[in-house]
Amino acid sequence: MESDHPARRVFAHARQPGRGRSGRYAAVHAQAYGEAVDAVTLIPHMLEAFMAGDRGFRKGGVSKAPPPKSN
Repeated sequence: MESDHPARRVFAHARQPGRGRSGRYAAVHAQAYGEAVDAVTLIPHMLEAFMAGDRGFRKGGVSKAPPPKSN
């Protein structure tokens, strides 16, 4: 699939792993599956599940968000 937009790298600064929502998610995961894992370990799996559930992404369509402004 070709795009008119060049590929861009996206960086995000997250809070300290293990705190906030990601830490609570890791705690729930440990309770549900009986295996303690670090919140950072779960992030790629959470992202994959999110993308799998995004109908627009699966269809290869354009997201509803406007494209980023170029500088």
